[in-house]
Amino acid sequence: MVVTSTVLDARALPTFEQASRTYRALAQRLADETANQAAAEIETLAREAERVSRCPVKFEDGDFGVRITAVTETAWQHDRDHHVIRVRQSLAPAVKLHMRAHQLCGLIMQAEARNAGTNRRFTTDETNRVTALGEIESELDALRRAVSANAVDGVIDQLMRGLMSQLYNLPVDMIIERRIATRHPALRYAQVQSLVLLLEEAVKGSSAPEIVRIVPRRILHASRFLNACYAAFIDHQFAGALAASVPYIQMGAMERGLKLFQLWAEQTQNLTPGAEYDVVDKFAEELRLREWFSWQDDTGEAATAPGREGSSNPELLARKSPAAVFYFLEILNQLDRMDVATVQRVAADAALAGKQGLDYGSPDKSYRVPAYGEEMLSGLEVMCVMFAAFKRVAPEQDISIDLHDAYQKEKAFALHEARKREGQ
Repeated sequence: MVVTSTVLDARALPTFEQASRTYRALAQRLADETANQAAAEIETLAREAERVSRCPVKFEDGDFGVRITAVTETAWQHDRDHHVIRVRQSLAPAVKLHMRAHQLCGLIMQAEARNAGTNRRFTTDETNRVTALGEIESELDALRRAVSANAVDGVIDQLMRGLMSQLYNLPVDMIIERRIATRHPALRYAQVQSLVLLLEEAVKGSSAPEIVRIVPRRILHASRFLNACYAAFIDHQFAGALAASVPYIQMGAMERGLKLFQLWAEQTQNLTPGAEYDVVDKFAEELRLREWFSWQDDTGEAATAPGREGSSNPELLARKSPAAVFYFLEILNQLDRMDVATVQRVAADAALAGKQGLDYGSPDKSYRVPAYGEEMLSGLEVMCVMFAAFKRVAPEQDISIDLHDAYQKEKAFALHEARKREGQ
């Protein structure tokens, strides 16, 4: 009915809405029933990824930060002889299978691009950040009223990082989901179950009153248009059975979303390895976000530390001090819950994560400090973790990181102690 019918009467809409709910429930049941076939498909995909990338793949479960469901640590970015795919431990089994398939397809695409010499890394540097801030400066009043002065820069960084992640991932994710739907039918019902969860999260992130109230319009609208594009793709892929577009029609975002989807459909008809990054550029131009990010060639061995933006730039680190205050407040709360031995391991793991240099000019979450947690961290966050942990276990040791201004007692540490006294 969803595929063939034309709705001419609004009174029929409840029937279609109920049909969508029924389809979702049926897909969940069938995902459980076809779990063995889906798992076999994952093994096939893993072998393909290992063949194309010439490195083995390891799977791990983990716990991540907000809205992160899975990450891939490629061998070439982490200087290892294998890839690691981590999926959120708490997900339903069928959703885990789909997430693994999604990460494997993304890994295959990256490896194909590297083999063709066309792979690129999406990144943001200080120049991009200054440009973006200049474009949204007039829209920050509501955010500044709602957030403490010490936390404003950190929140702005998070919002811009979130939008850039969405801009990069969404058009690529659509290519991956099309691959799964067309090449791996055994994963169909796991895919539906997983996409339903992603759609629900996206709607919440686009419409929650506390978000709408403070997020700069430029960021909010771009995010809604991207989500609407993804919803249009899902409805196209599943013939409208998931009714994904309805919330964005209600938000008034669907016209721009459809325009992005049509652009995506045109640009992805005959993809060659690495051409997905051109699609990201097209999206960025349509949304006027092209100056908010940069590309780095990634066609051979992983870049060495000295070439990373901000790896030895004290002036840049000083400009990052407000964001560091924001990070320190969370880090100090975390360290309070750890015993001395654990904090010592955190300090050691953070130092190990930074042994090849830390890119604290980029907000990209490219590092991990195992003793601190499973969540991926930016270079600046790792530096803050290292600094705070050594302050706890070896305050006399000079680790040559100049974050004293952000940490000193009239800033992060004082705020942290004040919150503890107030019971927050």
